Amino acid sequence: ETVEQSSINISDIVLKISEANIHQAIHNSFYGPITNITVIIVVQVHNRVGYLRNLLSSLSLAVGIETTLLIFSHDVWDEEINRVVRSIDFTQTLQIFYPFSIQTHPNTFPGESPLDCPRNA
Repeated sequence: ETVEQSSINISDIVLKISEANIHQAIHNSFYGPITNITVIIVVQVHNRVGYLRNLLSSLSLAVGIETTLLIFSHDVWDEEINRVVRSIDFTQTLQIFYPFSIQTHPNTFPGESPLDCPRNA
């Protein structure tokens, strides 16, 4: 966990996730409209920014990538990963966030709750 990540509290993360999911902003829309024939690529992002950078480096070289929409589905809010995704300049992008992650619900489902049965029961 980075210092920046630990300095943001859970309620702030929940708010940011909610706002991002409500707005569903498509970045780099100057590449053209999204149509019925637009190829959509969905990337499940966890917390491995190095792997994400490698994937983006490969995708940026793909022929025709500028005509696609890359959707990044996140299960954590991570400022560094968000910066990497926002820095994409070779195609249109959209970020969506799972609103009920362990990051935002550490003491209730899906995290561990004091009311849960013991793990080794």
